Amino acid sequence: MNFKEALNFRHACKVFDENKKINSADFDDILEAGRLAPSSMGMQPWEFEVVEDKELLQDLKKACWDQVQITTASKVVVIYAKIDDLRASSDYAKSIICSRKDKSEDEQKAYLQKYANMLKDNEGTSDKELFGWARAQCYLAAQNMMMQAAF
Repeated sequence: MNFKEALNFRHACKVFDENKKINSADFDDILEAGRLAPSSMGMQPWEFEVVEDKELLQDLKKACWDQVQITTASKVVVIYAKIDDLRASSDYAKSIICSRKDKSEDEQKAYLQKYANMLKDNEGTSDKELFGWARAQCYLAAQNMMMQAAF
């Protein structure tokens, strides 16, 4: 299957066959596709949680407007959008920016300031504004995972 075929094949599954289970290798590839998704400024503002526990899936279904696919899927990936970690003062943001070995320490500090200014001037720094920016990035990870699943 090529990429265009995968785009045409990919669809929103409303009910899964509960007798079919995704194999571990394929599921690992799906999670890796999410991890490798692009994100604005390389911040990867997401965490993934795999849910298989039937009782937890029932609770999750209630929170998801009783959509049956939550409990018929063999595994569900919950994507958490980071908020506090995206603040320029956070250890997470500093570690992401300072992990760039192609930049000197002064360049890393300057980039961290550029990042702080970008948030302040373009996205905002309230929890709601940071969530909005992070959520938009999480869609990229979700899209990558959906396309990997289609392949």
